[in-house]
This record gives sequence, C-alpha cells and structure tokens, in this order.
Amino acid sequence: MKYPESFYIKKGGYNTGDQYRKFWIQLADSKWKNQEVHNPSLIIDLIGTNLSAREYLNKTGSSGSMLDETCLAKSVYCSVKNIKNISVGTDEIPALQFYSAAVSGSDYHTIVKSNGFLIDIRKHSSGIEDFPENTYNQILSTFKFIKKEES
Repeated sequence: MKYPESFYIKKGGYNTGDQYRKFWIQLADSKWKNQEVHNPSLIIDLIGTNLSAREYLNKTGSSGSMLDETCLAKSVYCSVKNIKNISVGTDEIPALQFYSAAVSGSDYHTIVKSNGFLIDIRKHSSGIEDFPENTYNQILSTFKFIKKEES
C-alpha cells in the first residue's frame, strides 16, 4: 500500500467480539500521532464474510442516530445514508459507498469484496479536522488487488 510520506500507519484487531470485523489499519498525518484517538484518518477494516457489501450493510447498518439513541444496539454503522454503487481503481472494481456517523465523528465508506472478505476503506473526519478528500480520492482511484506473485 502506498500512502503519503508524512503519514504514519497503525494496525490492530477487534476485541469486541465483533462477528465480522477482524483487523484494521489506520493511516493519519504524523501531526496526529500522539493524539491516539478521534483524529482524522483513513481506516481500512478487513471484514470476514461471504455476504455481499449490500447484504452486510443491511445486516449491520442503521439509519438511526447514536446521538438520540435511535441507532440499533447491534449496529456497526449508524446514521447511514447516501448509499450508492460505484467502481474504484483502474480495474473498475465494484464497490458500495455510503456515509455513517458516530459520537467521535463521521465516516465516508467504500466497501469492496475479495476472496471471502469485505474491505472497508473509510475516511474518518473528527471534530478536530477532516481527512483530506484529495488523498482519499487518490487512494480509491489507484486501488487494485495484486496477485500473490506480484506482492
């Protein structure tokens, strides 16, 4: 994965007993490195499921809000809106794109499917600042899967 030189990368797993989300990678500008949480960043979630992106969102998303507690308790995504099918990368990979919001900020998601996994590439904007739109768009426009022999 290529990303701007001024960014740092952090990775980890989910300990919440989440049925689907397995692993995450976060990229953010180095100026946020000591902030730890709620910083504008690009987060990539690896989601283990045979569901399509739309089926997964239907199962884990809610149009209700966390702020007024209308989001369903089992939901991974709250305040979901602007759902659309798009293509990403030079290979025109099918993707599902949508917006969600939580207490810590809002996310713009792009989910692609590969080999029994969904990959959620999300731009997280916090109350501090927005993740750069041009960086997010550049990552999506150049996104591609590589064969094992190429890695």
